[in-house]
Amino acid sequence: MLVDQLQYLYGNLTRADQETGEDAVRRYDQLNTALQGHIRTLERLLRANISDGEAASGADGDAAAARAWRAAGAYMLGWAPRGAERAPAGR
Repeated sequence: MLVDQLQYLYGNLTRADQETGEDAVRRYDQLNTALQGHIRTLERLLRANISDGEAASGADGDAAAARAWRAAGAYMLGWAPRGAERAPAGR
């Protein structure tokens, strides 16, 4: 969803034949803030996954990294396994 909003804003700005308005700048700042929050969440989840001893070298490390990326992506998108509590929207 965040990517779609950034693409929409980018498309509007590149097609416009006028200077960028204050509302577009404000919206960019909002989207950038949300993106930076998602990046911090991803980094925190990856650090937690590594500190739990999940990461290892070789194929096991690659599998652990793949699991961490899927879990972080699912969290950021608000997805959760069946029966689990969903993450709040926009977090």
